Amino acid sequence: MRSVLSASLPEKMALELDAFARATGRNKSDIVKAVLDTNVLIAAF
Repeated sequence: MRSVLSASLPEKMALELDAFARATGRNKSDIVKAVLDTNVLIAAF
């Protein structure tokens, strides 16, 4: 099952995410999912 999440980002963060996505060839959704996964793992320990 998938769920859609919408988030409002500060302009600077949105620009950085766009630049990172272009530089790595990844889409923004995959980058945000990876960051969330990492932070959930860190918070669990």
